[in-house]
Amino acid sequence: MKRNININEKEKQQAAHSGRHRLLIGLLAMFALPSVSVYAESEIYKAEGPKGEGTVIGGLSATDAAEGFIHQAFFHDDPAAVGASANMGERLTGPERGLYMKLKETCSAMTQRTEAGDELTASTIVRISVDELAEFFPQTEYTAEELGVETIIVDDEISQEAANAFYEKFEIDAAAAVDALLADSPYDYYWFDKTKGYYYSYPAIGTYGKSIFFDPKGYYEIGLYVAEEYAAGRTAETTDFDRSFTNAVCDAADTAAAIVKTHKNDSDIAKLYAYKDEICDRVSYNHAAADNDDTPYGNPWQAVWVFDGDPDTNVVCEGYSKAFQYLCDLSAFHTPIYTICVSGTMNGGAHMWNIVAMDDGKRFMADVTNCDEGSIGEPYDLFMAGYTAYRPENPLPEYDFLVKGETITYIYDDRTVKLFRSSELNMTNQLFDPKEYPEANEEGEPDTLYLPKGLKVIEEEAFAGIASEMVVVPDGCTAIRSRAFYACPNLTRVILPDSCQDIAADAFEGCGEIQFD
Repeated sequence: MKRNININEKEKQQAAHSGRHRLLIGLLAMFALPSVSVYAESEIYKAEGPKGEGTVIGGLSATDAAEGFIHQAFFHDDPAAVGASANMGERLTGPERGLYMKLKETCSAMTQRTEAGDELTASTIVRISVDELAEFFPQTEYTAEELGVETIIVDDEISQEAANAFYEKFEIDAAAAVDALLADSPYDYYWFDKTKGYYYSYPAIGTYGKSIFFDPKGYYEIGLYVAEEYAAGRTAETTDFDRSFTNAVCDAADTAAAIVKTHKNDSDIAKLYAYKDEICDRVSYNHAAADNDDTPYGNPWQAVWVFDGDPDTNVVCEGYSKAFQYLCDLSAFHTPIYTICVSGTMNGGAHMWNIVAMDDGKRFMADVTNCDEGSIGEPYDLFMAGYTAYRPENPLPEYDFLVKGETITYIYDDRTVKLFRSSELNMTNQLFDPKEYPEANEEGEPDTLYLPKGLKVIEEEAFAGIASEMVVVPDGCTAIRSRAFYACPNLTRVILPDSCQDIAADAFEGCGEIQFD
């Protein structure tokens, strides 16, 4: 029987890192002197690439374990390290890193529960003051000579040439920050409308004497547009988010956490296969959303609809892949395993899938969408799969997979190639053999449990009763609550990061003697 191949073949506009820039010149008296200010503002980033099935970059388009919807994956940044991950945020530096952190903090309101009396509108707008900009740009005042222009003032206005030269000194790659957020937290920004994108603007500039500088009261501003389903007033192209939805989102997160808890004692390999099955048992491919060009970008592309408990809410490939990464990011594995979402095409149609990186450096294809019932890879032909042919010489790397006598070709898109390192995208051509990844560690090595990357607080009884001999707590974890590791008689060693200072006195009640490193 011919199987269906679930892909999204439509092309729609999507937020991306290309955009048009324009300078708006206005008059402003500064310091009561006849000088002028120039305002630099970029228009909204216009979309490029497929909507929904594409991404802004990399993942396309991870709150505490109990309450948040996101548990970010802060992985190692050494590409040579076994199990090293693609944490885009940690790779950023300078103003892009600062913008990334500010956006992450501001948008955390979209992943927190609300209570009676809470403000139900949250803004996605982030502002960086001129003083904060000075932390990234040591020099914030320039003369005409330093800018390489003849003069700053022409006809009683700051010249366009001088303004352009000045702003070139303060370029902030907003796309890099937004792309990193979406790659690191592909499920976190369920509310973000990639088809509308985001805008940003620079502060005004002024001149006094022979120098040009920012208006000291100005700021750099960026705002992410909210999908209409989650927008305050259901308004298009708004940066106001309606927080009345966050409890439902957190309920979905609780369901995902319960799935992980159900399988916490499974072997690493069993967990991966169980997560694929859990997702496919909950949803089917949403052809209605994928095949209708008028379907607005929203929940069919998000992991929320995978875990919402509603049999009538289904997703496209972006929802499948985000859900799989989310479950993996929540999980404690016995070996360093990480998962990323990548995008490109499958047999010519826009698509998103996952790559699973094992501790031995092998990276396997995991196309959960096309392993669902009725799809060509059902049940596991495209899950933990190795390629049959690889064409790295092409402009964008191509991988062939032979499935039920058919050749299925996957090609990364340009954004994925630019965002991730080649070592993170190179899939293996070897067949997956679970016997290569036994549950037991090699003789003489302790049975080690690697807690989820991005875990900030280990809640009460979160890992009670585990059989592991050693636990590795991730960097960034700050607290271990009461009886978090209750009754773990085999546990003899815990590796703690410097960030973990708040440890309950009974966190390891019922355990034997433990060495803390």
